[in-house]
Amino acid sequence: MLKTPLCLAVGLIALAEGQPSCAAEGTASLTPSLSVESSGTLSEAATTAASAGAAVALKPVFSLAPGTYVSTQSVTLADATAGFVIHYTTNGTVPTAASPRYTAPIKVASTQTIKAIATAAGHTNSAVASATYKIAATGIVATPASFVFPVTNIGSKAVSKVVTLKNTGATAVTALSIVLGGAGASAYSKSQTCGTTLAAGASCTVTVVFDPKSSGDFPAVLRVAGSGSRAAAVPLDGLCTDVNAAAPDGNAYEFSTTQGSLYVALRPDAAPKNVANFLHYVGNGTYNHTIIHRVVPGFVNQGGGYKFNAAGKVVETATVAPVVLEAKLSNVRGTLAMARTSNPNSATDQFFFNVANNRALDTQDGGYTVIGQIVGMQGIDGASQAKGLAVMDAINADKIYNAGSPFDSIPLLNYNPATAVKPSNAVYVNAVTQVKPKAITPATPVFSIGTGTYKGPQSVSLKDSTPGATLYYYVLGSPNHKVIAYTGPFTVSKSQYVVAYAIAPGYARASFLNYAHFDITAQ
Repeated sequence: MLKTPLCLAVGLIALAEGQPSCAAEGTASLTPSLSVESSGTLSEAATTAASAGAAVALKPVFSLAPGTYVSTQSVTLADATAGFVIHYTTNGTVPTAASPRYTAPIKVASTQTIKAIATAAGHTNSAVASATYKIAATGIVATPASFVFPVTNIGSKAVSKVVTLKNTGATAVTALSIVLGGAGASAYSKSQTCGTTLAAGASCTVTVVFDPKSSGDFPAVLRVAGSGSRAAAVPLDGLCTDVNAAAPDGNAYEFSTTQGSLYVALRPDAAPKNVANFLHYVGNGTYNHTIIHRVVPGFVNQGGGYKFNAAGKVVETATVAPVVLEAKLSNVRGTLAMARTSNPNSATDQFFFNVANNRALDTQDGGYTVIGQIVGMQGIDGASQAKGLAVMDAINADKIYNAGSPFDSIPLLNYNPATAVKPSNAVYVNAVTQVKPKAITPATPVFSIGTGTYKGPQSVSLKDSTPGATLYYYVLGSPNHKVIAYTGPFTVSKSQYVVAYAIAPGYARASFLNYAHFDITAQ
């Protein structure tokens, strides 16, 4: 089965006539194109045209909701139709294939209506997508205009960001009100230097703290209003994960890539059929040595569907029947989702990582199924969530090239465009394997002799089953419970309690305490 990959872009470039059109901004064309070797030797583009017929292209999606804003806004357009091209207008007229081609985010500095359509080979034009943005001339301006907090884990240190509010009007704003609202407002708190009046031209600051007490997605808004001023709204977005809750029973998997390893907690509770489908391909080794074949900067990394064979040719991976849509979780930064065609129930083995908060994908054509989230793994050195996200971002930052559809936005390393693409140029998923986190604490040390009554001094030794563990002990009642590093057997010559514990690399905490009471009597 030849697959049509997810084809979503933020910022397209104008390509020469005859070249594929699904390429991300900054894509460099290659002299030699990659082709897919398969039964029938059809190219991806040919397969798409043959199977799609006269299907209607999907309507473009706006990154920014229509509404009133107090500062210049950046609007991006995306579409899920393979090989799409977006045409748009900013004067309210209906766009056609002759209208300007979308190539980069649109800056909206004054009130305007943007209308857009998607075109694609083998498809009729999409319906018109429309959004009107009003830019207030004066009022309170918030900088920055929105916040996305770093993904955090339960128990992590709270994260704060500062919003600066400036009165751009000619008169003072009175009865100033600053409140947190929205579905996820409980995860935030605020402090401020602002009083109830903000003079003309004056500024004040609001510090917003993200400190969730449970896992989840926490969209909220900081609302600012006052007498004599247009209201301002600062969207807030934060995501909190709990690796222990998100990855029960070993549902955590390592993606070993060219740029390093990242760890994903799968979510069979939210997408059981899609997780089972994904694990089928993990189990039979499909993902081993596959390539990341599409990168859209600031948007997605996509892979799972292609690899190089022994002859150095790109081949498709074998697939089973597609799986049904289970679009329950949001396509926020760091999530793993299943790629598909315009048919919502067509996902097979291709996946993508959301590099940004791509909530437009939650509803576009029924949505895209999220099956997991990048997490940190306790007990595994270098497996923090931040490092996993850094690996994802590093792949997204690799230089991309146009090698012909479906490789029109392929990341390549150390590549000379004057030469043929080699397997060594590709960015790989080396393997996807199940991992189980180590225990949070190392094993508890064991005394060579236990609690009891003994005649005369006793020689006591300690041992621990955790590799690399360092053992410590102290005597209850000794000054400040002086801790001694264990280096070998020690002598207990009088009645006392001895407490021991272990510390080992890769563990978040010390072991549980073990103690023994030695009652020493005269010989």
